[in-house]
Amino acid sequence: MMMTTRILTIGELALAPGVPPRALRHFETAGLLHPRRSENGRRAYEAVDIGTLTHILLLKRPGYTLRDIASLLRGPLDAERLLGSGLIL
Repeated sequence: MMMTTRILTIGELALAPGVPPRALRHFETAGLLHPRRSENGRRAYEAVDIGTLTHILLLKRPGYTLRDIASLLRGPLDAERLLGSGLIL
């Protein structure tokens, strides 16, 4: 039995955390999100993007910049790494 991956539109991904779609476009421009493109050129998000968006939003809460977040997302995101990053506010 073949499993298909659920693909989300920008509106669907933005809906769950309640962020506007323009925020997702901004995160993409900053290199934080990397959606695929559908045949018609629309952004196509996968389940992994939900986790990435969650990390972005959680790191924005205490005031991390998008540059800080990009740096932190380049590796495993765990407490030890956050504490050792020198970026903790």
